[in-house]
Amino acid sequence: MLAPMMARFLAVVVMALATSLVPAHAQPVERRHSAVVVELYTSQGCWQCPRGNRLLGEFSREPGVLALTFSVGYWDYLGWSDTFAQPLYTDRQREFSRRMSARGLFTPNLVFDGERQISASDWDEARAILEQALAQPRPAGAPEIVLQRLPGGRVRVAVVGGAHSGAPADIWLI
Repeated sequence: MLAPMMARFLAVVVMALATSLVPAHAQPVERRHSAVVVELYTSQGCWQCPRGNRLLGEFSREPGVLALTFSVGYWDYLGWSDTFAQPLYTDRQREFSRRMSARGLFTPNLVFDGERQISASDWDEARAILEQALAQPRPAGAPEIVLQRLPGGRVRVAVVGGAHSGAPADIWLI
């Protein structure tokens, strides 16, 4: 589904849009670093997930971290239907799990930059992985993102170059 490069690309676009649109006079604002995307796969019926949510909340307050939560519905058969769960989120987690050769799906599950996953119950290990991810340099061949605030509250986003220039990508605006 998302190759590691595309996940990093997604992180750059979303983080840039989420954090860098400071008031400007139609001047482009470029970001030359990428954020670490930390995804939490959770469920309302999961008894460990509130603890995972707290951990992700802590991570979300750190510079350079884009924290996302995806509610999955595969625990619904136990009697508590997750009102936020989407099949797309379960499919996303399943694809990560398959690509990382994990034994199966679980919650609370943290995925770092689409490349590494662990249980959100292990706070010390999660912190160590986050610190490693934050210390990594921007990937070679990553595309440049140029944001420009336009009159009327509009925004122009340009994605330029990169190793996979012209390759399809998912871009989420948050």
